[in-house]
Amino acid sequence: MRLFLALLTLGSPLAQAEQFFHVELVFFRYTHAPLDNGQPAPDDWAQGTEPLAASNLQAPRLVQKTLGLTAEKGYTILLHKAWRQELSEIPVNIAVHGTNPRLELFPVQGKLRLNVTKQIDADASFWVNRFDTQGRLIGTESLIQKMRLLHSGELYYLDHGSLGLLIQVTRL
Repeated sequence: MRLFLALLTLGSPLAQAEQFFHVELVFFRYTHAPLDNGQPAPDDWAQGTEPLAASNLQAPRLVQKTLGLTAEKGYTILLHKAWRQELSEIPVNIAVHGTNPRLELFPVQGKLRLNVTKQIDADASFWVNRFDTQGRLIGTESLIQKMRLLHSGELYYLDHGSLGLLIQVTRL
């Protein structure tokens, strides 16, 4: 019985450390900026990530915040995703991408690394790939930000040149 109680006590903090969050990101481009030809995504860009499960997708909550990101104002929303994610101190790497891959690359693709301690740590690496009419890669733009400390429920803006990312991670 003592062994059972000791195991239960040891396992209890781990169970409490795992929490569910609503993760939402809006990846966009400032359309009036010159095209930036950066480094293409590595061929193994999604290695070590878990795909974003369709069963975890949720309705976006940031729709009102994105109303200003219109073509008339010079913006193009490239990707807007929201999902339920279990987080703990152990980082989770999630692959996020648009549709219509060409030669194993998506027009928009990225990975998000998240974990939670006292705050939420996040790394974001996203690429916008341009293809010619034959489907060959002709240019890439990227946004890569490392280790941002986020507070639950706050909206954060990351940018790099012509690309921007809104991200909100909210404890459920």
